[in-house]
Amino acid sequence: MTLTGAAALGAKPTEDLLAAGAFDVSRGLAYERVDLPGPLDKNKLPPRDFLVFLPTKIFLAPAAKRALPAGKSVISVPLTGSAAVADGATRFAAQAMGLNPVLLLDEIVAGGTAAERTSSEVVQHVPFVDYRVTVDLGRAFTRVRGPFARTERVAIRHELTALGPGHSVVHVAVRIDGAGFVRGLHATIPGSNLGRLALDLHGYGRTFAPSYPTGAQVVSLASLAGAWSWSPHWPWILGG
Repeated sequence: MTLTGAAALGAKPTEDLLAAGAFDVSRGLAYERVDLPGPLDKNKLPPRDFLVFLPTKIFLAPAAKRALPAGKSVISVPLTGSAAVADGATRFAAQAMGLNPVLLLDEIVAGGTAAERTSSEVVQHVPFVDYRVTVDLGRAFTRVRGPFARTERVAIRHELTALGPGHSVVHVAVRIDGAGFVRGLHATIPGSNLGRLALDLHGYGRTFAPSYPTGAQVVSLASLAGAWSWSPHWPWILGG
């Protein structure tokens, strides 16, 4: 994935950031690495946040470990209960799901109302067709299903609020290969401050072995709010 102008992550308007992940919808599990602006380390790698998506929570391992309490390295963001509706939690959940291609795919399935063919080409003997898909987010909000549906509704509600009353339609550019698989998505997610998203999808059917943090490593997002919620990039960039 390439994000252009992801202000939520501290990027400049024309700055590109990269992200990559693995997504197993059947298990309700996803993993993602997100590059952040900043100097490269000794291995020529940028600062990076890491995400693990589960049906009831999202784990964030931020690049700025020094900003966390002693012994903590992972932030837990709840998707259920009273803590899930706090402003910081809903904003983060909406932005995090914006980085998860399952959101756009499910919005298309649940809320797609039209598709217009825009172009086609053959790349290394593989045919591709591009479409401009019209999505009604209001329709998607009521129809999304599956293990990520709870978080998707948080994200879609955030998008609808950003669009304003009476507006619910967005467009997604979709690339399909000759076998019918979605290979590319281009979109801007309203209200996310993630900029323009360009996603390349591949490796359908693969799985991965998850690695979860221990309880001793985890701190709740709510416990950090007083110290860090002033930052427009919180909790992606904590400082320190």
